[in-house]
Amino acid sequence: MKKQSVRNFFSNDKQFQNLKIGTKFGFERRVEFKDIKKYANLVQDKNPLHLKEKISGNIKKNTITSHGMYVGSMTSALLGTHCPIKKNVLLSLSLNFKKPVLLNYKIRIEGKIVAKSEALKILTVKIDIYYKNILLIDGEAKLKAI
Repeated sequence: MKKQSVRNFFSNDKQFQNLKIGTKFGFERRVEFKDIKKYANLVQDKNPLHLKEKISGNIKKNTITSHGMYVGSMTSALLGTHCPIKKNVLLSLSLNFKKPVLLNYKIRIEGKIVAKSEALKILTVKIDIYYKNILLIDGEAKLKAI
């Protein structure tokens, strides 16, 4: 991945007043075991559900489930890097975990501006995380433009 200077990062920054309700943004990422393992070590959650595959007879099944908050933490990249307004502070975040996120899923993390307060410079962003077209996690964030 190409390293981006701070100046280039903010050059695409939109002005708050120019943001439109309905604007979408997002990115894709594959859930890999090395990342699950790093996250498990970081937060000290060594639950076998996240780290060991089940073996039934001679068949290994893809049963490793990512930590919900590992995937949920990707909203930080969504809101801090991919949001059209870069200079923002997270005020609140709520997530609803609908289905498990399994190892090697290529997930799509999407944001959509659903409301904005001009007076307070606050955006409400709907968050959806998909595997293929299956909704895994949904939620909402409130951001303050600075």
